[in-house]
Amino acid sequence: KKADSSKGFFSIFFMAFTLVLVSFSCTAMIIGTLLVESVVTGTIAGPLVGMLGFAIALALPFIVFAAVPSLLQSLAKSGEWMNDIKVSLGFIELGFALKFISKADLVAGWGILPRDVFIAIWIVLLIIWGLYILRTFPHNRAIPLKINKTRITIAALLFCFALYLIPGFLGKPLDLVSGYLPPMSTQKIHILSAEDKLTDVQKQKKYSNLFHSPYGIEGFYDYDEGLAYAKQTNKPILLDFTGLGCENCRKIEMNVWEKPEILSLLKNDYVLISLYLDSREPLDSSLVRKETYGEKTYDITTLGEHWSIFMMKNYHGLMQPYYVILSPEGKQIGEPITYNEAKDVAQFKAFLEKGIEYQTKQ
Repeated sequence: KKADSSKGFFSIFFMAFTLVLVSFSCTAMIIGTLLVESVVTGTIAGPLVGMLGFAIALALPFIVFAAVPSLLQSLAKSGEWMNDIKVSLGFIELGFALKFISKADLVAGWGILPRDVFIAIWIVLLIIWGLYILRTFPHNRAIPLKINKTRITIAALLFCFALYLIPGFLGKPLDLVSGYLPPMSTQKIHILSAEDKLTDVQKQKKYSNLFHSPYGIEGFYDYDEGLAYAKQTNKPILLDFTGLGCENCRKIEMNVWEKPEILSLLKNDYVLISLYLDSREPLDSSLVRKETYGEKTYDITTLGEHWSIFMMKNYHGLMQPYYVILSPEGKQIGEPITYNEAKDVAQFKAFLEKGIEYQTKQ
């Protein structure tokens, strides 16, 4: 309204301000990363190329249509179909918004959005979206528009996806969307198997009230505790740097660890130590401290910060997932692997077998 009622500079300012506020707020992560890189590394080549590409992508449509105005005539005319696209994009935004709320919920430890509730909301959104596409609601049913094959196909796909999610609501794995869902440990409505129930030994482990290894793997969540157990059993260690909000970590767990040949190795031949880099669990007062890495000093007050500085000092970086094989004494075996290598089942199996082979020779 202010843009319409103003003239000259103020009109342009308010219109531009609205555009920036509404349309460009989601670019902060891209621009911010580029600016931070230029400050931290002191280089300008990477940020310069990134900003140039960003600017070209935004300006290109305006340049093309200004240079060749006739192309505007070939664009599809607006109509009710455009409103359907707008509403459909709204459903997609709601679905992804739920995902980001879930990530915040996991990291903060609120517990307001367990896996089954998350899936139930997705199922409801998909059904409502499908019904909207078929024009079953009074406000859009009154508009004369033919229900063609395209609409029926889209609605059928949405309903099929909703059906696919129902077993997940009951506690079953869902490989296609494993990285987007909260972990299985948050599931409330669950058909429990014997493997899903925590044993008395597992309950006594440090931080077992916060974290849970999938598929009945008896994992540890404290490095020293896991190392002591590995020495006792003389088994190699799989050190798993992970996170509560890490999508790729969940993908590896649901799509790779579940394979019988991998699961057997993790259960019988390894000691799994999972360290959560994004946990906000307050540290015991005896562990609260200041740590220096590089030229920076960090206040270590949470469990996630504790394991993050541990990773930075020992492995010179921060990433999730990151897998390291250690001997029972804590000596590194071979090269660590990241998501790109771990997502290949054969490659992950070969990685684990190297650790077993090393330990057998000792």
